[in-house]
Amino acid sequence: MARLDPQSAALLELSESQGLSDEEIADVLHVKPDEVRRRREAARAELEQVVGESRSRRRRLAGGGALLLVGALAVGAVVASSGDEEGKPARAQESTPTRAETQPAARRPETSATQAETTGTQPERPGLESSGPGLSMQRLNGTNGRGSAQVLRRGRTRTLRLRADSFLAPQGGGYAVWLYTSKTSARRLYATKETTISLDLPLPRDISRFAFFEVARAVPDLESEHSGLSLLRVPTKRLLGSG
Repeated sequence: MARLDPQSAALLELSESQGLSDEEIADVLHVKPDEVRRRREAARAELEQVVGESRSRRRRLAGGGALLLVGALAVGAVVASSGDEEGKPARAQESTPTRAETQPAARRPETSATQAETTGTQPERPGLESSGPGLSMQRLNGTNGRGSAQVLRRGRTRTLRLRADSFLAPQGGGYAVWLYTSKTSARRLYATKETTISLDLPLPRDISRFAFFEVARAVPDLESEHSGLSLLRVPTKRLLGSG
């Protein structure tokens, strides 16, 4: 499902997983029921093609992996036999460590701001709040909504600043903010019936295990599971990298 076109994946989620009727999906997508049926058949065909390609790729990888394993075992056998012949002379020539080698390593200096800029890492400064640039969120499924996400940090605590607007007035349900990889592992952080979202959300420590931070349509109500109709999205890695 993750390899499908986002619109196709959303349509299959609403139809197959959520069990919404063609008329209900048509209301969400603002199209006619006949168009929903046409898109669903196209999405099913696309999914069948993706599944077929994945199976073929797995068979090719399995065959290649077996050849690599045989080659690795052969190389390991050659190295082991060579080591048996050369091991004794090498041990006889071992020397006593010099004074310089036995001296304790000098303490490394603290990372400077200049070094941090060069290596791409920033030294932690407890109590100092910093933030990366706001990231524009990708728009999906023809949404009118627009949004940006920004990470704010104080020590080890991270907060997400979300600004989103221009959504259409929801006909039932509303909009929900999610941490998302798949429907079964999605975690809802916030939900609203409003067409504008402006808030700071504390981020859980395990946010890195989710693929995306996103805003999705909440149907049929605000407490529903992820609908599959994602509207705004930003990859979690990009989001954390910005902060």
